[in-house]
Amino acid sequence: MFTWQKWDARNGCWWDNNAELGSGGFLGVAPLSDYIANHPDATIINPNGVGGLRVTVGFASAGDTFDGNVDMVTVGVSGHGSTSYDFEPPQCQEADGNGDFHGDHGDANFRADNDGCMDGDQDTVDSDNRGDGKDFHSTHIDSIEIDNVAHTITVTGTGMSAGAPVTFIFTAIESDLVTPGWASFTFSDGYANAGSLFDGAMLLH
Repeated sequence: MFTWQKWDARNGCWWDNNAELGSGGFLGVAPLSDYIANHPDATIINPNGVGGLRVTVGFASAGDTFDGNVDMVTVGVSGHGSTSYDFEPPQCQEADGNGDFHGDHGDANFRADNDGCMDGDQDTVDSDNRGDGKDFHSTHIDSIEIDNVAHTITVTGTGMSAGAPVTFIFTAIESDLVTPGWASFTFSDGYANAGSLFDGAMLLH
């Protein structure tokens, strides 16, 4: 526990939902070589495009609370060598700002602090006025995507607006010496607003 371990999947203990290799635990396990022997023509396929090999943890029952991480996964095909996948964390960079913008559905403001990986702060998106007089405060950030070519940031998550729960998408274009920047809110309650900043700035670097 609390340390990296090297697992040999080919020679390790396996079970499966069809109980071909056993049903796990006291009901039995078997090495992957047993499955290969029974299915010598088995292949890894990816018909829906979401991946032919997936690593999942803790989804079979409500009691599965194991918190684990996976790195340096090596996948080999007999006679064709192997490929190792080293999952490095995304690059951390500054991503915060605040300001006011003339929106297409009213003047609004925002505060965004989405570089918690750098400064240790909680990632947040807030607004005292979305443009319709309602405030908004994020409670959970689901994703942060930064495009360093387009100089944009997109943040998704959940929050509260005027006391009601909503999901949100916040998008902004970085401010520079030529352009003032741009911000956009889209909420699950049907309200959306977007426009160029007339004060403040959004920084992504």
